[in-house]
Amino acid sequence: GENAMKRYLDGDRSLFARATVRMADKETARRIARHFVHDPEFEMEASRFLDQFEQLIRRVLKDPDGEAFALVLLSSDIGKLYALIAESIGRPVARRED
Repeated sequence: GENAMKRYLDGDRSLFARATVRMADKETARRIARHFVHDPEFEMEASRFLDQFEQLIRRVLKDPDGEAFALVLLSSDIGKLYALIAESIGRPVARRED
Protein backbone atom coordinates (compact mmCIF):
# COMPACT_ATOMS: atom_id res chain seq x y z
CA GLY A 1 0.00 0.00 0.00
CA GLU A 2 0.92 3.63 0.38
CA ASN A 3 2.97 2.91 3.50
CA ALA A 4 5.12 0.41 1.60
CA MET A 5 5.65 2.87 -1.25
CA LYS A 6 6.62 5.64 1.18
CA ARG A 7 9.10 3.33 2.94
CA TYR A 8 10.57 2.30 -0.43
CA LEU A 9 10.87 5.91 -1.62
CA ASP A 10 12.42 6.82 1.75
CA GLY A 11 15.21 4.36 1.06
CA ASP A 12 13.97 0.93 2.23
CA ARG A 13 15.19 -0.90 -0.88
CA SER A 14 14.96 -4.36 0.69
CA LEU A 15 11.25 -4.02 1.50
CA PHE A 16 10.10 -6.28 -1.34
CA ALA A 17 12.90 -8.78 -0.83
CA ARG A 18 11.92 -9.23 2.81
CA ALA A 19 8.21 -9.54 2.02
CA THR A 20 8.85 -12.05 -0.76
CA VAL A 21 11.11 -14.19 1.37
CA ARG A 22 8.54 -14.12 4.18
CA MET A 23 5.93 -15.43 1.73
CA ALA A 24 8.25 -18.21 0.58
CA ASP A 25 8.95 -20.68 3.29
CA LYS A 26 12.43 -20.90 4.75
CA GLU A 27 13.02 -24.28 3.12
CA THR A 28 12.50 -22.72 -0.34
CA ALA A 29 15.12 -20.06 0.39
CA ARG A 30 17.52 -22.71 1.73
CA ARG A 31 17.02 -24.81 -1.40
CA ILE A 32 17.73 -21.84 -3.64
CA ALA A 33 20.90 -21.02 -1.69
CA ARG A 34 22.03 -24.66 -1.76
CA HIS A 35 21.30 -24.95 -5.48
CA PHE A 36 23.20 -21.72 -6.13
CA VAL A 37 26.29 -23.07 -4.35
CA HIS A 38 26.25 -26.62 -5.74
CA ASP A 39 25.01 -26.17 -9.33
CA PRO A 40 27.40 -24.10 -11.45
CA GLU A 41 24.91 -23.76 -14.32
CA PHE A 42 22.18 -22.47 -11.97
CA GLU A 43 24.69 -20.11 -10.32
CA MET A 44 25.69 -18.72 -13.72
CA GLU A 45 22.10 -18.25 -14.94
CA ALA A 46 20.85 -16.85 -11.62
CA SER A 47 23.77 -14.42 -11.43
CA ARG A 48 23.12 -13.28 -14.98
CA PHE A 49 19.41 -12.77 -14.21
CA LEU A 50 20.24 -10.80 -11.05
CA ASP A 51 22.83 -8.67 -12.88
CA GLN A 52 20.42 -7.85 -15.72
CA PHE A 53 17.55 -7.00 -13.37
CA GLU A 54 19.85 -4.78 -11.30
CA GLN A 55 21.05 -2.99 -14.45
CA LEU A 56 17.42 -2.35 -15.39
CA ILE A 57 16.57 -0.98 -11.93
CA ARG A 58 19.64 1.28 -11.93
CA ARG A 59 18.80 2.55 -15.41
CA VAL A 60 15.23 3.34 -14.34
CA LEU A 61 16.38 5.04 -11.13
CA LYS A 62 18.55 7.47 -13.11
CA ASP A 63 15.37 9.10 -14.37
CA PRO A 64 14.01 11.79 -12.02
CA ASP A 65 10.62 10.07 -12.03
CA GLY A 66 12.05 6.56 -12.04
CA GLU A 67 11.37 5.61 -8.44
CA ALA A 68 7.70 4.85 -9.07
CA PHE A 69 8.57 2.64 -12.05
CA ALA A 70 11.30 0.88 -10.04
CA LEU A 71 8.67 0.16 -7.40
CA VAL A 72 6.41 -1.38 -10.07
CA LEU A 73 9.30 -3.51 -11.36
CA LEU A 74 10.26 -4.74 -7.88
CA SER A 75 6.67 -5.59 -6.98
CA SER A 76 6.04 -7.48 -10.26
CA ASP A 77 6.30 -11.27 -10.40
CA ILE A 78 9.74 -11.06 -12.03
CA GLY A 79 10.80 -8.52 -9.39
CA LYS A 80 9.64 -10.87 -6.65
CA LEU A 81 11.66 -13.67 -8.22
CA TYR A 82 14.67 -11.35 -8.29
CA ALA A 83 14.12 -10.47 -4.63
CA LEU A 84 13.69 -14.10 -3.60
CA ILE A 85 16.88 -15.24 -5.30
CA ALA A 86 18.90 -12.23 -4.14
CA GLU A 87 17.73 -12.54 -0.54
CA SER A 88 18.23 -16.32 -0.53
CA ILE A 89 21.89 -16.00 -1.52
CA GLY A 90 22.56 -12.92 0.62
CA ARG A 91 22.92 -10.45 -2.26
CA PRO A 92 21.86 -6.85 -1.55
CA VAL A 93 18.89 -5.50 -3.52
CA ALA A 94 19.68 -3.07 -6.35
CA ARG A 95 19.77 0.59 -5.51
CA ARG A 96 20.50 3.90 -7.20
CA GLU A 97 24.14 4.54 -8.03
CA ASP A 98 25.28 7.85 -6.58
